[in-house]
Amino acid sequence: MSADVKQTINDINAASPRDRARLIDSAANQTAARHFDLLRGSPDWQPQPPQTIPALANAAICMMVKDEGDIIVQSLTHHYNLGFRRFFILDNNSTDATPALIADFRTRYQDAGVFCASDYIVGHYQAVKMNALARFVETYLQYEEQKLEWLFFIDTDELITCAGPDPVASAAQLGAMLSNPTFNLIYFHWAQCASRTLLRSLQGQQDLFEAFPVVWPKMKVTVPKVAIRAGSALQVIQGNHGVESFPYPAQTAALAAAAGFYMFHFPNRSVEQLRRKLVNGNLALKSSAQDAGIQNTAGHWRTYHEWYLKHGDAALEGILREHITGCLEPVGG
Repeated sequence: MSADVKQTINDINAASPRDRARLIDSAANQTAARHFDLLRGSPDWQPQPPQTIPALANAAICMMVKDEGDIIVQSLTHHYNLGFRRFFILDNNSTDATPALIADFRTRYQDAGVFCASDYIVGHYQAVKMNALARFVETYLQYEEQKLEWLFFIDTDELITCAGPDPVASAAQLGAMLSNPTFNLIYFHWAQCASRTLLRSLQGQQDLFEAFPVVWPKMKVTVPKVAIRAGSALQVIQGNHGVESFPYPAQTAALAAAAGFYMFHFPNRSVEQLRRKLVNGNLALKSSAQDAGIQNTAGHWRTYHEWYLKHGDAALEGILREHITGCLEPVGG
């Protein structure tokens, strides 16, 4: 470890727990971008189907869903194949096939524990709901023989994926992070994905990696998501992009990018999906209490919804084309 790195760690650890969380975020983002850009620009870039990581049997996924029928099966199956066996889902008043598809997944994968609750509150209190769900999971599983070690906060459109040339070695490296009792926090970073052409809808539970094969050439923005150690009392922030405070040494935070793992992100998939996302999202934001602290968040989604109200599907097509172009073009292109 260089003297500069040691000094940085010392500076982070000298900060208050709340400031420490932000400083660790910043350091993780910078390092993840370097890892991604180096890997993405080399012949070693090889996104892989899931390689089972046995340590994930000691983890649980916490997830909020709403009208995700085009990808919920792919998301659950992908993470099951990665090694997860416990899924805790809040279904926020879905009106499509999402609940039935979750129930079907539970039936088909008998060795998976799938808890799905009706989340009747429309307001988009993601951090509050996820922290409440995490505490429930810890209590609910406390007597299970398979001890709970980690809580992962994953959106339906995020698939944890190995992008390196040796998936066996990468899986072993991530498994070692999960099995290391000194780690309390693991960062995963978005790798934005897009289709090559504009899609009207996503049909027949289509394979996401085939439908959206374009991955941005560099990490244009650094967006982390987190997994936290069970019992650590860490609280995730809105969006699951970090934790409120971190009262542990900086050395107890790990980075999945170091093992070649990223969250492949499929946020804008089709005209049909984007229309549903904007309408549902705007309703959730409008239903949020004034004192909840989120009235001024998600500015780009509010703007997109205004465009949709003015221009209809033409606005959605423009947003999708912009997303595709952003994933295709080099930085500065």
